[in-house]
Amino acid sequence: TVPIGALRLWDNQTSWANIEKTQGNFDWTTLDKAVATSQSHGVNDILMVLAGTPAWASDDPSPAALPVPGAAGMPKDFSWWDKWVTAVVTRYKGKITSYQPWNEANLSTFSTGSASEMADLTKRAYDIIKRIDPSATVVAPSTGTRLSGAFNKFYPAFLAGLKAMG
Repeated sequence: TVPIGALRLWDNQTSWANIEKTQGNFDWTTLDKAVATSQSHGVNDILMVLAGTPAWASDDPSPAALPVPGAAGMPKDFSWWDKWVTAVVTRYKGKITSYQPWNEANLSTFSTGSASEMADLTKRAYDIIKRIDPSATVVAPSTGTRLSGAFNKFYPAFLAGLKAMG
């Protein structure tokens, strides 16, 4: 009976690693269901976290990564990221209203990439999303503020990287 106004898709088997387990083969079942269920209950403000590098694409196969082993690594080839973002936005244009390029990008449990790499992924995602669905909102990767050292080390460099890319 509690009304829900918005949904953030993360920790529900909708990460990149969950959807594209093998290169070029997308299983949209869980994400389709999440979006349909959300919309059937009048929740049309949906934010999709695009994170979670599949093991086949990851430069860091660490078993400690979340949501699955390897997911914290950066893509070995950033064009694979571009294809993932393009596939999601093309499929869910007008249904998913916001995109977040990563979850807690400053914590190694979720990202082992550098601030510069995350700025590059964010800019690439922004350009793709705005080209395909100009009305969609793109937000910065979320941050884990409970570890202030990790925040202070990562986010100023990340923001400077974004600024440098315009």
